[in-house]
Amino acid sequence: MHISRNIVPAWRVPRSFHDLRLCSSPALAQDSCLQLGLQQLTRRIERLKGLQRQIRWAEISCFSAFGELHALPIRAGERGHRASDDAKPTQEELEYLAGFFAGDGCVSAEISGSGCRLLIGQSCSHGEALMMFLRVFGGGIYRQSRGLGAGQPAIQWIASGSSARHAAALLGNIASSKQAQLHIAAVWPHCRLSRQALVSELKQLKHQPPDGFRCSSLAFVAGFFDAEGCILLPGGSRIKLEIGQRFLPILEAIQQFLQQSLPGDQTVSTIYPQGTRDLYKLSISHTATSKDVLALLLAGGLSVKRSAAQLALTIDGSNYEEVREKLAQLSGNQGRYQRLDADGRRRASKISAAKTQLRRYHAVGKIAQASELNRLLSELEEGHARLNATHVYMLYRRDIRSLLKQGAAILHR
Repeated sequence: MHISRNIVPAWRVPRSFHDLRLCSSPALAQDSCLQLGLQQLTRRIERLKGLQRQIRWAEISCFSAFGELHALPIRAGERGHRASDDAKPTQEELEYLAGFFAGDGCVSAEISGSGCRLLIGQSCSHGEALMMFLRVFGGGIYRQSRGLGAGQPAIQWIASGSSARHAAALLGNIASSKQAQLHIAAVWPHCRLSRQALVSELKQLKHQPPDGFRCSSLAFVAGFFDAEGCILLPGGSRIKLEIGQRFLPILEAIQQFLQQSLPGDQTVSTIYPQGTRDLYKLSISHTATSKDVLALLLAGGLSVKRSAAQLALTIDGSNYEEVREKLAQLSGNQGRYQRLDADGRRRASKISAAKTQLRRYHAVGKIAQASELNRLLSELEEGHARLNATHVYMLYRRDIRSLLKQGAAILHR
């Protein structure tokens, strides 16, 4: 077996020997954690983070979609997959695909200048939308990248030549943030000078918000949410929805559409900048509204996140832990190391209750009781932080050990 110079099997990396020892002997590690302080645990976590970032997953040979495994690569017309010329999508399907492409798709000029390619990348565990693009427009599904660290391997749908022009022409009929780019891909000229001008225009369009965009389709919103949306369970029986996007007008149009589609006089959402990056988030925090929106999205053809949405709608005060765990499995590694376990959430709840009581003591002038509770609160927070760190440390160890057992390799820097 050939091994690249910069990738070596994990068991041949003496430089990381100490870090690898941190991943061995689960029982010994659990016992040793009980004797470590918060700073020591934090240092160990940082070492394991560094080790995890160097781990490259084994190369994948298949991906998951609609509850089945599909071998890679897949090309239209092979293994019973219908070629693009035979595809006759419904209007709802086309609107869904346009919404998904607006979120995760890319129009890219060929290096040769002969035309454009349409591309969409997804995790290998969620290939549903890519299978829909393959069935409707042709093209193929290929490996995009091997997983690295906590990031799963990725797959990619690619359409070029006549398949790309066919897809661009159909998708370009639907108003979206990438409509202008799709128009260019659909009518790519033969003239070399014209091609060069359009390559520059494509690059500019990728950084410009759409002009006068209006969302008029539930299927479009369902596709966009499948690409850019997130379902969160903050606690209890609450449901929160988020959609991230670079261009504010897109989120404003979706916000307005949902406002008009929901029953009653509901305040749908808020939109706010995300950090210092050029990114905005549409957030729906009210549980009743979140449930109504999920019901609308399911009716609109939600596909990639269909199971997650159906699961979230079953939540009540008694099954939160079960639903949260199942939802975490569906969402992969997103936020994995930031989520509290069940014990951590119970500790957090006690700390929150203690803080509420402390404010009450201060409000009525019970200084002695407040002082004693403040001391106990400090102990609770200190213990909470250490136990959370222990949980995260053990989680990193388990994940790294699992990857190495599956044939992952460590990048040798």
